[in-house]
Amino acid sequence: SYPEANVLMARHYYNVLYDFQDDMQAIKGTTEADKKKKADLKVKMTESADKLIVYSQTASDLYSAKPTLKAGERGNYKVVNGYLSTAYEVKGDKVKADEYRKKSEANN
Repeated sequence: SYPEANVLMARHYYNVLYDFQDDMQAIKGTTEADKKKKADLKVKMTESADKLIVYSQTASDLYSAKPTLKAGERGNYKVVNGYLSTAYEVKGDKVKADEYRKKSEANN
């Protein structure tokens, strides 16, 4: 019932997701070991995206259920919808990614 707690957890998993992405981009080689490292990191990114979706979706639903949002709540609502867009991009779901990107942009 507290969207802020979900925003905090979503922010954590968003950062974890990007840490894995940075690690993946740092791998420049094309050896089998490098390919395996990248594949392992992709799995970890997908797992983090799944967790990011849970917390972001919960926060988004709680904010959208409120009749009016304060300025900070509007900002958090925009952020979690942006997180949802990113998470679905990582998972390869372009339709959902675009849906949440539009939601985030509409909340300016």
